[in-house]
Amino acid sequence: MTDNDSPKDLDVRLILDSLPVLVFTFSPNGEVELINKPILDYFGRTFEELRAWRGSDLFHPDDLAPMTRTWETHIAAGTAYSAEHRLRRADGVYRWFRLRASPIRDREGRVLHWHGDLTDIDELKRAETAAREAERALALILDSIPAMVFTTKATGELEWVNHNILGYFGRTLEDLQAWQFSDSVHPDDLAHTIAEWTAGARSGKPYGFEQRLRRADGAYRWFEFRAAPQHDDDGSLLRWHGLVTDIHEQKIAQADMRTLHARLARASQIATVSHLAAAVAHEVSQPLAAVVANGHACRRWLVADPPNLERARLGVERLVRDSNTAVDVINRVRALFRHSPPVTSDLNLNEVIEESLRLIADDVVQRRVSLELHLQRDLPNVAADRVQMQQLIINLARNGIDAMADLSSEKSLLLRSRELNGEVIVEVTDVGAGLADGTVVFEPFYTTKSSGMGMGLSICKSIVDAHGGRLEAAPNLDRGATFRFALSASRREAL
Repeated sequence: MTDNDSPKDLDVRLILDSLPVLVFTFSPNGEVELINKPILDYFGRTFEELRAWRGSDLFHPDDLAPMTRTWETHIAAGTAYSAEHRLRRADGVYRWFRLRASPIRDREGRVLHWHGDLTDIDELKRAETAAREAERALALILDSIPAMVFTTKATGELEWVNHNILGYFGRTLEDLQAWQFSDSVHPDDLAHTIAEWTAGARSGKPYGFEQRLRRADGAYRWFEFRAAPQHDDDGSLLRWHGLVTDIHEQKIAQADMRTLHARLARASQIATVSHLAAAVAHEVSQPLAAVVANGHACRRWLVADPPNLERARLGVERLVRDSNTAVDVINRVRALFRHSPPVTSDLNLNEVIEESLRLIADDVVQRRVSLELHLQRDLPNVAADRVQMQQLIINLARNGIDAMADLSSEKSLLLRSRELNGEVIVEVTDVGAGLADGTVVFEPFYTTKSSGMGMGLSICKSIVDAHGGRLEAAPNLDRGATFRFALSASRREAL
């Protein structure tokens, strides 16, 4: 401010010095004309020192040269200038500012002045830097996860993927955004994938399924797909977050295990039949041979001249005796398995039921059976062989599942446990075809299945009998059947 300043000039200067922003004006050629007091206070310099900004340390060394070149280009072109720079405060600290300058022209379009301002954006720049660092750290974490991670818009359009997805498919994000399901999903899984994806997206709730995806080299691998929605504060869907996990080795192992179980089951059936045939052949061969011999002898005595009736009578008696022996042998072979005495321990049958169902979980899922458990709490233990109890429960459960094989409606299997009159009772109830006779089903070789051997329920009966219990079967009132076994409860210790 000088002695020549008019009152109006003094008012303008007072206003500019009172503004909480850094304001300046430049001449048409870009020289400093006016700066307000906040600029003087920030830099801690005089007006004359600030006029020589090109050769000073007001700007960060990395910003001075590019800023000078750009500023002179705008001065020459007469176009507005806007850029971000670091400016040195009076205490030597550099802070980020947004510098803006616009030309003021006369009626002929000539530049009369440049006016501008400096806005402190240091906190904003720090926040942006922190956000970028957090974003890089998150991206590094997501790229390090041993799975494929992605996000889609609310409409399902692919928005972002981690490097694992790019590497697996060998494509860019732009390629994937224009990719179709049919290009990546196994043909046998395509319809299922589209149906699950569509239903899940419409539900707006987390969902998932399994599918095979084609790798860049053309190989297919099994993956588990999971997606969860993100909503705003008003509940509107913003986007979907997804995780695709490689389960190929697990699926192969499960398939191998199912194949092994099937082979073992078949081998067990063949071994049982072989043992049974060998036992019958060995035990019945001698009495049948005696029957044949006595028959031949009886015929010789009868055709003799004269017939020896006494000797023929004795032959017939021996023939009857040996025939009865053969019948007794066949009756003894009705018990297909002759187990050694079971190795018993105190067992909680609820735990055995849950263990057994885990062993056949794949079969339950594949055959679309709904399981329902009604297990009594504080169920007393029983003295039993754990392995045989598992075999018993698995056989009963599979029998119920098989009974519902031809159902087109919902298949439901109920397992219930309870204590009654000092016994632990376990029931397995299906909604299948039911039973005509609840006793004959436990006979060896009895079966209503074309591919069955009729041995499963006979095995169950042998196990329960060996434990001193009882096994029963009865048709339900509406449909299906219930198989029930009871074992004596172990004595509860007195408190």
